[in-house]
Amino acid sequence: MIYVSDKFFPTAQETERTWRGKVSFALFDVTAKGDAAAATEQQPFSDVSKTLDTVTDAINYGTCEKNQFRLDGSMELFGPSGNFGWWSKEISDVDGNFVNPPTVTYTFTKPHSSIGLTLIFAEPVQDVTATAYNGETVIGTKEFTGLNTSLAVLDFPVENYTKLVIEIHRVLPFHYAKLLEINFGIEYVYDDEKESLLNYDVLEDIDLMSNQLSSNTMTVTLNNMDQRFNMFNPKNEVRFLQERQKLSVSAGLLVDGKFEDIPLGVFYLSTWDSPTASTTKFTANDIISLMTGTYYKSRLYDHERGEAILKELLDAAGLYDEQGNPLYYIHPNIRNVTLSGYIAPMRYRDALQRIAFALGAVVKTDRYGKVLIYRATEETRNAIVIDKHTPYQGTLISGTFGAGQGIVLPRRAEPLPNPAVIDRSLYQTPKTTLGKYYNQVNVQCYGWKLKSEVQNLYEGTITGDTIITFSAFPAAEVTISGTYGSAEIYACACVLRGANGKITITGKVYEAAAKTISVCLPEVTASVTPNALDIKDVTLIGQDDTAESVAGWILAQLQNRIMQSFKWWTNPAVEASDFVKVETAFGEYRESQIKKMHFTYNGALTGDSEVIG
Repeated sequence: MIYVSDKFFPTAQETERTWRGKVSFALFDVTAKGDAAAATEQQPFSDVSKTLDTVTDAINYGTCEKNQFRLDGSMELFGPSGNFGWWSKEISDVDGNFVNPPTVTYTFTKPHSSIGLTLIFAEPVQDVTATAYNGETVIGTKEFTGLNTSLAVLDFPVENYTKLVIEIHRVLPFHYAKLLEINFGIEYVYDDEKESLLNYDVLEDIDLMSNQLSSNTMTVTLNNMDQRFNMFNPKNEVRFLQERQKLSVSAGLLVDGKFEDIPLGVFYLSTWDSPTASTTKFTANDIISLMTGTYYKSRLYDHERGEAILKELLDAAGLYDEQGNPLYYIHPNIRNVTLSGYIAPMRYRDALQRIAFALGAVVKTDRYGKVLIYRATEETRNAIVIDKHTPYQGTLISGTFGAGQGIVLPRRAEPLPNPAVIDRSLYQTPKTTLGKYYNQVNVQCYGWKLKSEVQNLYEGTITGDTIITFSAFPAAEVTISGTYGSAEIYACACVLRGANGKITITGKVYEAAAKTISVCLPEVTASVTPNALDIKDVTLIGQDDTAESVAGWILAQLQNRIMQSFKWWTNPAVEASDFVKVETAFGEYRESQIKKMHFTYNGALTGDSEVIG
């Protein structure tokens, strides 16, 4: 559940509500920062490379610059540590000009294209010049005067540049130029006020039994009356569109005269088109859609912690931002659960699903763009990430931490009451379906025995770097013969670098043995036909306790057989996997768990949901 003000829920339950929609679209060259190198003269305590790290928060130090040190308690004494970004070596004169205007140069290993530039300064900047080069040839230059802002958005469309030079001419009098960050593009905001946002559609979905890994999606239709995205317009911006550009979507509710904005997700551009001459439509998916390629780095695990297995996968998938911060959260309730077995080479998404299933966990992308892996238990009813906003009735044990696992909850903490989907908010009677009845779950538990004979795992001619998958089962005592530079050996794969010629790989293969562990309901009604569900081929289930835990978890989930689908005056603070109480036609409240939230905005926010319980 999204943290909201105390008045948000009562306002959201009113029959008349006022909404606003907003979509932020970062039209950036998404590869430029990772390819850029910055150079300039600077103050020794500053670092121009920090202008590429996405950090825009600076410590509010007091300096000896003119009229800079406010005596209101908001300033800190200057110190040579912290995030300064870049500071010019020289200070400006009485008019804010520089005798020798400082420059920052960004060079790239390959050509890039941007619709413009966004410069974030620590203090207002007045005049700057941007120049773009392809090699040593100037392909564009433009002066920007009278800016008087810390957020300088430069309308400077340029294609195929390999170098950019930013020259600062004027800042505040007797001040240094202070650049915190550069973005190679411009962020556009589409909303109702500018009549630029026509509608959007957001689907948030979760598989509560981790049979598959769901990916959230969104579409947005924008007003294109200015023909910005018309491909026949000579000055169109379609040429700057790239896959994986970021879109953020929100819905704002008018609460006590002010709009309270609720995030609906962070998405990455997938496709774009123009349904009509005056509209543009973007389709985007969440971060899970970026987990492309094959994961092959699994080891043969023996009572390995779930957190370690997940981190190996997520590290290989590169699920980190530009600063190296993880774009995932592994809940404490699965971090120390151990698994034995391996993951055969498969898609990243499939590998993540297998790990989550073996841990008895679910996976979803939250509204802020992070992948969450957790057990959807009472502990995580309506707040998965344990932080200061977690709505529990008990008092958090402040100051108690465990190896980076976050705040530890008191033993008897209980979640706050669930938000209720009340009857008057329904457009129609819910559609109800009843799932199949199961009273037993059988799970295959695997063991592996190393064969005594050495087998030929691979033989062939290789030039350069390659990945070889050599067996359906893991292997050990692997030997590589032939000419190569280096090798990395995993459970079911081998990475060779600098190979040249015939390569032969041999080793001993593990032979699998399986047994079945069953969990059944304690009592079965005599009139009900017994029915069992079989779980097979999950090669991370290699411990009896894991098999029993998975069987018990699946059996419990299968008892939630009633699926309700309904349209309602939706509440965007409620998320997939939250527990809710849905009022029935008989005035009773039935507790259920949200499987799907679907939001539609076209001047007002409406939606539909699926719950199971």
